[in-house]
Amino acid sequence: MKLFLIGYMGCGKSSLGRRLARRLAVDFVDMDKAIEAEAEMTIPQIFATEGEEAFRQRERDMITKLGSMEGDRIIATGGGAPCREGNLELLNSFGSTIYLKLPPEILVTRLCRHKEKRPLIAGKTDEEVAEFVSRSLAERETYYQRASIVIDCAGRSDDYIVEHLYNFMRYNK
Repeated sequence: MKLFLIGYMGCGKSSLGRRLARRLAVDFVDMDKAIEAEAEMTIPQIFATEGEEAFRQRERDMITKLGSMEGDRIIATGGGAPCREGNLELLNSFGSTIYLKLPPEILVTRLCRHKEKRPLIAGKTDEEVAEFVSRSLAERETYYQRASIVIDCAGRSDDYIVEHLYNFMRYNK
């Protein structure tokens, strides 16, 4: 089974995905890292040299590539990956999607610590990040809510979330 972790940047897709993959003894793939390796560029470099639309096409191609691979794996998608036309349906055709939901104020706190690593918010003030997150999360929420499962992560420990996902994977093989 393939499990695609979706949600806004900073919600914990990569960190929780790594922990879950270790617990299940399956492969973990960070989709953004896979795109960077294939492109031989960082995500910010792809945005700067090719633009966002080219990056989004690379994302869609990577969904197909990872989804078509044999074997169980946990895949952390980029925050915008399920929000492009047809991508969520494509993800669901390859496995299950899990939305790791957090409120904007928690996301903003997490994101403001590492803005420079995120091309969509790099160079923004904390107030601009808060406005951007609030606006873009509202736009993306309709996609995220169509995931196979929605987990409200606010107030939940990483251990609790990993255990919840572990049980889901064990009983839905």
